[in-house]
Amino acid sequence: MSGTHSGPIELGVTGSQAEAEARAAGMPADTRGTQDEEFFCEHQGVRVGYGSPVLIAYAQHNGVPGSAGYANRVVWVSTSNPVYVVDGIQAADSITTTSARLRAPGSS
Repeated sequence: MSGTHSGPIELGVTGSQAEAEARAAGMPADTRGTQDEEFFCEHQGVRVGYGSPVLIAYAQHNGVPGSAGYANRVVWVSTSNPVYVVDGIQAADSITTTSARLRAPGSS
């Protein structure tokens, strides 16, 4: 996992690109009946969210530049798999541990 990837899935790609990246990595995709989310492989535990009409309308209302470009693009990636680590934080960490790692130096 890096700043723009969770496993093979990259932020900002289209739904078709995310599915192709997942298939190439051997991760089957399933929407589980949702319109703006996709789940990739039970074992990998990667889930993505796409720019929904509500998100786009909210972003446009609040003057977010380029917000129309969020449509059908991966806008968030999450995982429940502790194999993925970002800045020393993984899915299995407690809120206390995570908060301590995220706290800026010198803050209380």
